[in-house]
Amino acid sequence: MELTKPLSSSRAKKKGLSSSLRASVIDGCFYTMMVGFGESFFGAYVVALQASHFVIGLIGSLPQTMGSLTQLLSIQAVRFFKSRKRMVSTLVLFQAFFYIPITLGMLLPRSYGIALILLSVTLYFTLGMIVVPAWIEWMGYLVPEKLRGRYYGIRNSITGFFSLFSFLIGGLILQFMDQQNLVWFGYGILFGLAFVSRLFSYWYLLQVDDAKAPPPPPLLSASSQHRRILKNLPKSPFFGYLMSVS
Repeated sequence: MELTKPLSSSRAKKKGLSSSLRASVIDGCFYTMMVGFGESFFGAYVVALQASHFVIGLIGSLPQTMGSLTQLLSIQAVRFFKSRKRMVSTLVLFQAFFYIPITLGMLLPRSYGIALILLSVTLYFTLGMIVVPAWIEWMGYLVPEKLRGRYYGIRNSITGFFSLFSFLIGGLILQFMDQQNLVWFGYGILFGLAFVSRLFSYWYLLQVDDAKAPPPPPLLSASSQHRRILKNLPKSPFFGYLMSVS
């Protein structure tokens, strides 16, 4: 009996891990479908609404800039929710519902509609990007080191296919609707598919086990650590790679 308990416990742990990793792959597929059906067409959407060149430039730059800056708040968000899984899944759910005002913006007078779309897209990207550091840390604790290379290789291959598939299907839907003089209905379909995809992504995120890991340190202490890292960064081999990517 003493031998069977550890064995059954180990088997259950492996089964739970396998189930979590499978759910994460499916979550990734629905996430990339949301991107393919939704945010990939934000630029075309505001062009169709005859937004000014300035607004088109803002749509392409402001949301992602704000999202990148708010990633600094990811630590505080995790500490507030007291769980990486709870923080990521909650903000992902909120993000999905921004497709509603983004879609409704085309029904309002142009100036108000474009302002609503710009605000909604900015908040959409902010929520989407603030969860990224917490999600990476969550999966880092969850996926065993010896499986990471193979697992992420397979995951990225599958999600990449769904990203391309949804983008192509979205373009075909939009082209067909444009030919029928129903281009706005076409955007409604695309953003509806993106909204539903994110809801499915949220559902499968809930199936992934939470990482039993300590909360990150407060932002101020983390900032002092980051300052030390930045000070020594030019001396590291990583610096050349970083400059190349930048």
